[in-house]
This record gives sequence, structure tokens and C-alpha cells, in this order.
Amino acid sequence: MHVLNEDRISEIDELAIRSELKQLFAGTLQIGPFQEYFEQPSNFYSQGWPDKPGDWTTFFERKLLPLWQHSEKLYALDLNSNPHECISWYAECPNEYETIRSIDNAIFEMIVLHVWEYGGDRQEANEAIVFAELVGLPNIDGLRTLLSNYAECTETMIQGYRSSL
Repeated sequence: MHVLNEDRISEIDELAIRSELKQLFAGTLQIGPFQEYFEQPSNFYSQGWPDKPGDWTTFFERKLLPLWQHSEKLYALDLNSNPHECISWYAECPNEYETIRSIDNAIFEMIVLHVWEYGGDRQEANEAIVFAELVGLPNIDGLRTLLSNYAECTETMIQGYRSSL
């Protein structure tokens, strides 16, 4: 069974992760323009509602702790895997889930959205650095270097930084 909504925060508190991430996933960290990327995972619990909220039968072998959602995409941690795997999927297509290397890589996905997919200006690059500092993203100097030339970044450069997380 996946983590129930009433147990979600206590499960997050038990994770061996940075305190900034615990605050982010609990929704208590003020992250400015990044707030819209880290919505509380209400769509996770709408599955199976009202009898079995959070009942994602696709993931029967996993114990999922929902972390956040953005634009119908859910992010969760599999507590049955060792080390814990981060996975994401669109609510309409749970069979097409993606395993993400780490929580930091999943967070970096939101930075990519903010800077290159939705953004495209120096302001978004600067906001991404502030956000990364707030959540304690590793290799912040590498991110600063990557974003110093955000307009000329290639997918190879982005993947290079991602592999450092």
C-alpha cells in the first residue's frame, strides 16, 4: 500500500534527506516563482477516491511516497527500493512512468522547465540559482556555470550537469 495522505508528512520527516527538501515537499519552504512547480500531490490521492485514495494498482510492487505534482505529472519516492528510487508519471498514463536517478535530478527537471521550456530570459536563470541555493542543490557552482550561458546551452551541457547530481 502506498503512503496515505495523513501519513505523508511524517514519512517525509523520516527520510534521510536535506531538511530543505523536507520543507519543500511538505510545502513549507517559500520558493518564490518555483512554487507553481511543486504543488502538493493532490492528484495522487484522487486516484481511487473515495474508497481507496492513492490506490495506483500499476505500482503494486512499490510503496510510493508522493512528493509533488506539476501539470498533471506526479513525482514520488519508492520506499520499497534500496536506495529509494524517484519516479514520475502523468496521471493519465501511469504505465508510462520514468525512473529518475535521484531526487536532485527530479528537482533539476523543474529548473529545466523554468529556464528553458517556460522561460528563456536572464531573469529565469537568476531565479533558478536562488531556488537551487534554497533547496541546497549539489554542485551549485556547476549550475551557475551552466546558467551563465543559458541561451547557448545544449542538451549535452544540460545532461552533463544532470549527471553531476
